[in-house]
Amino acid sequence: MPFPTLNLNGINRIHKTRVRTPNVPKVTKVPKVTKVPNIPKVTKILKIQKVLKVCTVPKTQAPRYYCPRIRFTKKKCYSLHCQLAMVFFLLLLFGFPLYLFIYRRSTRGLRSIQKIKCEMLTGEYLCTSLFDTGVMLITTDARCKQLIYEVNGIPFVRIRDFDDSIFEVPAAREIRIKDVDLGCKLNMHHAASRVEPYQERDIVWITTAQHTEFTLTVDGEVLLDQVPTEMLNPVVHGRWIAYSYSIPYPVEADQIKVQGNAAGAVHVYGNLNAD
Repeated sequence: MPFPTLNLNGINRIHKTRVRTPNVPKVTKVPKVTKVPNIPKVTKILKIQKVLKVCTVPKTQAPRYYCPRIRFTKKKCYSLHCQLAMVFFLLLLFGFPLYLFIYRRSTRGLRSIQKIKCEMLTGEYLCTSLFDTGVMLITTDARCKQLIYEVNGIPFVRIRDFDDSIFEVPAAREIRIKDVDLGCKLNMHHAASRVEPYQERDIVWITTAQHTEFTLTVDGEVLLDQVPTEMLNPVVHGRWIAYSYSIPYPVEADQIKVQGNAAGAVHVYGNLNAD
């Protein structure tokens, strides 16, 4: 039995069209979209951002010509440097000659000596000045020096070179010299020099020869009880006699009580400079 013949022309056409359809659209050639990542101007935006970062970077990390803001700050700093340089120049101009002047005077050892005005009061001399630095040079005759037991609160045993014709004490605006009488003549001059401090390691009291023994009390504690004067290192100066007793700690005069066996006055001095 013969089989009928099939007409395959249409089917072949359909198959051919189906096979060709993937090759007809040349999609792979058309997409120029691949150039889009190369075309975008985003890179310029990145460059702009870098420039902005340079403007905000500290001046030490970026040259001054990259950013006008940095150039402006540089200009302000420069004006401040000019002011500092001007101040330094003025100090150098006026300060250095002044330093040379003071240095030359100090190296020469020159001293300007000025007379101080003194007036006689009851039992003392009062000398006033405007000086609170340097030393006061005091001269007087031998008879009047025998009457002096203290100068401005300093007992005669603590005054350096007190036995010389000229002795000196630290300068002060007001100096009182005790004890003097009307017949005494005293001269005082100020000198721009420095006096070495006296180490006050002992308690000192000054009185006359009327007393032959003393009782010493410090802060309520009796340290000497009716001790003869021969045991207290007496130093005779005219009609005055100075006695001393060593204490290893500083004591003010109002903490000390000295009692003798006579009616004569006793002048007491502490040892505030004790080591």
